[in-house]
Amino acid sequence: MHVLSQDTQATLLLCGVLPGSNSPETQPLTPREFHRLDQVLCDRGFSTGHLLSPEAEIFLMENVQAHQITLERMKLLLQRGAAVALACDRWLRAGLWILSLHDESFPKRLRERLGTKLYPLLFGAGNPRLLSEGGLAVVGSRDADEAGLEFAARVGELTAQARLPLISGGAKGIDSAAMNGALQEGGTVIGVLANGLFCEATRGEVRPFLMDGPLVLCSPFSPEAPFSAGSAMARNKYVYALADSVLVVNSDYGSGGTWSGAQENLKHGWCPLFVREADSVPEGNRRLLKRGCPALRQADLTSVDSLLDRLAQAESEGCAQTEMLLDALPDEGTPSIERAATETPSEPDWQEVLNAFAEPRSAREVAREFGIKESLLYRWLKEQIEQGIIHKHAKPVRYSRTRHD
Repeated sequence: MHVLSQDTQATLLLCGVLPGSNSPETQPLTPREFHRLDQVLCDRGFSTGHLLSPEAEIFLMENVQAHQITLERMKLLLQRGAAVALACDRWLRAGLWILSLHDESFPKRLRERLGTKLYPLLFGAGNPRLLSEGGLAVVGSRDADEAGLEFAARVGELTAQARLPLISGGAKGIDSAAMNGALQEGGTVIGVLANGLFCEATRGEVRPFLMDGPLVLCSPFSPEAPFSAGSAMARNKYVYALADSVLVVNSDYGSGGTWSGAQENLKHGWCPLFVREADSVPEGNRRLLKRGCPALRQADLTSVDSLLDRLAQAESEGCAQTEMLLDALPDEGTPSIERAATETPSEPDWQEVLNAFAEPRSAREVAREFGIKESLLYRWLKEQIEQGIIHKHAKPVRYSRTRHD
C-alpha cells in the first residue's frame, strides 16, 4: 500500500476534508492559509512534518497566531489523527495514493505553473509518474453536439496512436469522449476530476485501465467530496498546468468552466491553446479564434502525421497569440534592462536573460530556464523588439539578440 510521508500526514491533518466531518471548530485550512503557514515553516528551516513533533506546540504558540490562524484551531486540527487514519485506510485500501506538495513525486509542472494557487494535497489512482509527461489536453462542454463528440473521440484516437498522453477533466460530454477514444486505442490518459475520485477509481470497468497502467486519475479534492461549481472551476487550471497544449472542442461564450479555463490560460500563458473550427461551432469557439488562438479543423485529423504537424505549429502560433494579447495591454510596468538593477530581488536578472538570447531560442525555453512567467517574458521581449535589441525570427518563432553593447 502507498506509504504517506510525514509532510503528507501533517498536511492531511491540517487540510484534509473528511467524510461526515462538518465541525466549524475543525474547519480545515484553506489553500491560502496553508501556503501562509508553509512559508512561516520554510523561513524557519522546517517542513510541514515538523508539526507532528513534540516541539510543535511551542512553535505554534510563537508563530501561528501572528498569521491569523488561531492556536486552538491548529491544535484541534492536529488532533484529528484517528479520523484521518480511518479515512486514509479506506482510500488506500481502494488503491488510491495521496501526495502533498513537498513530496518528491508531486508533479513538478503543477508547482512551477500554479505556485500558491495549488491545493496542498493531490489524491489519485494509477501511476502518478504519468502526471509529469505532459501531453495534449482536450476540454469542452458537457452538452456538446454530435459533431463535437466525434471530433473529441477522433483526437483521442490519434493521440493514442501517436503515443501522446491525453489529459482531460473526466466530465460527461467532450471530456469522456476524448478519454474513451484514447483508451480504446491503448493510449495514455490522465483524468483530473473535480469530485468523485473514490467512486470512479473503484468502478469495475475503470479498474483494469488503472491497474495495467494507461490511465491515471487525480484530484486536488477529497476522494469523497461532492460536486461543486467552484471545484470544477479550480480543477480546470490543473488540466492546463499538466499539458503541453490544450484543445477547446466546444465552449460557450462568457460563461461556463471551459470558457473560464481558456481565459485563465490566456492570462497566464501556461500553454498554447487550440480551438476547434467548423461551421457549427459555438460562439465561445468563434470568440477564441478571433483572439488569435490557433484553429484545429477536421482536415487536421486525417492521420497521426496531420495532427502532429498541426501541433508542431503550436509554439509559433502560441507566441503570436500571446503577443496579440500583450499589444492590448498598457506599457506601464513593462520591465526594462535599465530598471533591472532597481527591481526587488525576486525580479529576474534581465541582463542575464538578454545574454541567453545570444543564439536564436524560443521564449518558452528561456522562461523555463530562468523560472520566469511566460507572460512577463513576452512583455519584456516586446519592449526589446521595439528598441531593436531583440530580433524576432519566423517559422519557427525564435528570438535572438541583435547587438552586444
